[in-house]
Amino acid sequence: MFTVPLLPLALCVLGILDEMPVFYNLNAVEKREVVIVILQIVRNLDDASLVKAWQQSIARTRLFFKLLEECLILFEHRKPADSMLIGCSSRSPSGDGPVSPKYSDRLSPAINNYLSEASRQEVRPQGTPENGYLWQRVNSHLSSPSQPYSLREALAQAQSSRIGASTQALRESLHPMLRQKLELWEENLSAAVSLQVLEITEKFSTTAASHSIATDFGKLDCITSVFMSFFSRNQPLVFWKALFPVFNSVFNLHGATLMSRENDRFLKQVAFHLLRLAVFRNDNIRKRTVIGLLILVRSSFYYFMQTARLRVMLTITLSELMSDVQVTQMKSDGTLEESGEARRLRKSLEEMADEARSHNLLRECGLPENALVVIPEKLSENQWSWSEVKYLSDSLLLALDASLEHALLASVMTMDRYSAAESFHKLALAFAPVPDLHIMWLLHLCDAHQEMQSWAEAAQCAVAVAGVVMQVNYCYGACNAIDVTDIYGV
Repeated sequence: MFTVPLLPLALCVLGILDEMPVFYNLNAVEKREVVIVILQIVRNLDDASLVKAWQQSIARTRLFFKLLEECLILFEHRKPADSMLIGCSSRSPSGDGPVSPKYSDRLSPAINNYLSEASRQEVRPQGTPENGYLWQRVNSHLSSPSQPYSLREALAQAQSSRIGASTQALRESLHPMLRQKLELWEENLSAAVSLQVLEITEKFSTTAASHSIATDFGKLDCITSVFMSFFSRNQPLVFWKALFPVFNSVFNLHGATLMSRENDRFLKQVAFHLLRLAVFRNDNIRKRTVIGLLILVRSSFYYFMQTARLRVMLTITLSELMSDVQVTQMKSDGTLEESGEARRLRKSLEEMADEARSHNLLRECGLPENALVVIPEKLSENQWSWSEVKYLSDSLLLALDASLEHALLASVMTMDRYSAAESFHKLALAFAPVPDLHIMWLLHLCDAHQEMQSWAEAAQCAVAVAGVVMQVNYCYGACNAIDVTDIYGV
């Protein structure tokens, strides 16, 4: 394991970064112990000392943030019944979460204090007396030697036996009340780690604005990689509440860089996850997603003077999301109807263009009411336009409606080709901002017309496809101005 000399804490962090090859050869439990030590050190650093860790070289700065990403991975908390949206998304991390428990007796009391702070919020079931918890009292359920009163004792006992060989077996070996306490403990610990990483990222963003550190200022990949890790992982509500003010601050400071074509992948990832979060049942998360989308719109206004490029990006990600989200559900009579996920996504897209509600949403998310119209530094004119936002929202709603109608007709389209052709036509119109998708649905429409022997209509579709291809080639070759060419490789 690492041996950290008695040097200033900032040098300790740098020393640990030098040992990263050793770190990557450790197992998950050992990695967690190491990163908790690092987080405890960083937590006690003043800002000036922390900045020194970012002034060595670009490579070292990247390594520092790679370590922060490892923290998010190692302490991600996954509930047994986590949303299927997380699990089935290609952008979501794969594999099982870290093996529980995250507590280790091998760490020093000072380091374990970091862990134990996360468990301060205890589970207090109804009827539990103020002077103690149900599982700490001697009763018929918990008084047997095989079931300790303390969660820590229970985990230690499970680990020392074969019971703790797997996460599932360990959890099942615990009394239900202890299992509930473990669930809360791990969720709070995960939140504490994520919030500390978020705080560090905000400090880095502020420092990067003064160009006083060593990083890639052309892409700000340290910031983008951490934010992609934030969005792609399970996070508790307390984290989402803290995230969006920081998200707003980062785009205020670095909007021009983050919205540049070099960061298209980052923007597509963020756009996808914002739309994914927009279908969540938790209204607190869903509302914050609306504000996140509006922050992207504001940045698009100020750095591109229009939303065409963002509209293409959101349309693409909406199309991808439709394959991850269940947009229909079965009714009692066996027919299909719009699912709750689709309704919540529709509501989010409608709220996005609701000027009357925007001030309340901003306040609820911890942002000033004028956050969307504040003019960034080096710019002199307010570019915000609610009519443009409404047009963007309507465009996305059109794509959602066309996708939903297509899904509702899926069972009859093989027999009713006229309905299929009508559905393909609506999809082609809805996804017209994206040439790839526009062409794809036009070709489906062409096939449907050919099956019905509607040769004239099929020919019109073929001509329309040729026209789209020619238009894209002309724009790309003549002025290189069509946004989708850089985003989607048309």
